Amino acid sequence: MPELPEVETIKESLKAKILFKKVKEADILCEKLIKYPEKPDFIKNIKDKKIKNLQRKGKFLILKLSHNYNLVVHLGMTGQLLYFNSHQSFDKHTHVLFNFEDSSQLQYNDVRKFGALWLVSDGWLRFVPGLSELGPEPLKKEFSLEYFQKALNKKSIIKYLLLNQKNLAGLGNIYVDEILFRAEIHPRRPSSELSDLEREKLYYTILEVLGEAIKARGTSVVNYMDGNSQKGEFQRHLKVYKRLGNPCYNCETPVERIVLAGRGTYFCPKCQH
Repeated sequence: MPELPEVETIKESLKAKILFKKVKEADILCEKLIKYPEKPDFIKNIKDKKIKNLQRKGKFLILKLSHNYNLVVHLGMTGQLLYFNSHQSFDKHTHVLFNFEDSSQLQYNDVRKFGALWLVSDGWLRFVPGLSELGPEPLKKEFSLEYFQKALNKKSIIKYLLLNQKNLAGLGNIYVDEILFRAEIHPRRPSSELSDLEREKLYYTILEVLGEAIKARGTSVVNYMDGNSQKGEFQRHLKVYKRLGNPCYNCETPVERIVLAGRGTYFCPKCQH
């Protein structure tokens, strides 16, 4: 699933291409991906809207449109937003087309069809499921060490807490595994039992890993690409994720895998305690 670094990269890559363009028409090929409004109203309401800005909240991408409209996109597991200078042919995994007045095109592709799109006015943004419940953004001032210290007092194992979007917006399975490895914390540890030193180290590790991942333009493990159809580079720097049985880069102990919250969880049994 595209996480904070991937969605941030997509936002920035698209901003350079589609900002201030006007949507001439939209073509919806898979209606179930449109969560609101119904297909006819979606097509009608997005017509002639100009893209005024692009924002990211957690794993949501928000295209701010003219007339106080918002195109909200959640990429699910395999969603892609790809820009083309002209109308392109497309395959069975292309489900929504946005055609601009200058003949350029934005395609929404999704192999597994777990993504979702909403077209809502400013006043209705709060009704997009999950959007208004997001916790602080890790790379903004609202995510302070003081806030994080309090959040860790909740009764939860640390991986659950970090994955919960109400505690912290944008983290997913890949980056939580990598963050916990660098911070030397076992994913099953109760968050409330972490020492002050461990909490501080974890806080700064979150900032460090996300910063590096954004600089590397995200992680392409399966099919992630930015808006220009370019893959990320951070997969070259992964220390534990998807490295089951391979030696730990620090101590050479084989990397192990368990399932937590329904997700494969990779860790070093010696370094992380």
